[in-house]
Amino acid sequence: MLAEAQALTDAKENRKALDLLEKILKTMHYPKALSFEVHARAAIAYKGIDDVENCRLHIDSARKANLSVFKENMLARTLEALEKELEITVDTWDAEKAESLKEELIQNPEDNEKHYELAAMYAKHGEHKKAINECLDIIWREKHWENDKALELIVGVIGELGKDSKLVVDTKRELSRILYS
Repeated sequence: MLAEAQALTDAKENRKALDLLEKILKTMHYPKALSFEVHARAAIAYKGIDDVENCRLHIDSARKANLSVFKENMLARTLEALEKELEITVDTWDAEKAESLKEELIQNPEDNEKHYELAAMYAKHGEHKKAINECLDIIWREKHWENDKALELIVGVIGELGKDSKLVVDTKRELSRILYS
């Protein structure tokens, strides 16, 4: 059955391969090395149908199945390349989403939820100054928006940067000016 699933993934018949692999996962008891291969094949098939979430789940399951096999196997190298591709896909999606949010904010510049979403993306990608500026804009309009959600994000970014950073010093000064004026 596994050889058939492999042939299906190689032939890019991913949905058929997934049906077969799911049957294998549900009905068979197999050694860890085989478990690794079933999950690896499932990850490849899920990537083939652009299901990133399930692809990641099966990559993780393959890793857990047998770490020594994961490091030595040709299929493991395929999974590592797949994992890198997924990271690039997520970064590309975030960039597209950020551009979309910016366009929406041009139409409605006072949408705190969109500002916050953009700030969270910036923070995730290490663009600390942009993240802080988005949050400061929110706090300027509505000091305690969503139970200080924007302030909490700023505090998280400050924690990453350390108290001696010029950006942290400037942010604290600006926060004091906004909150206590």
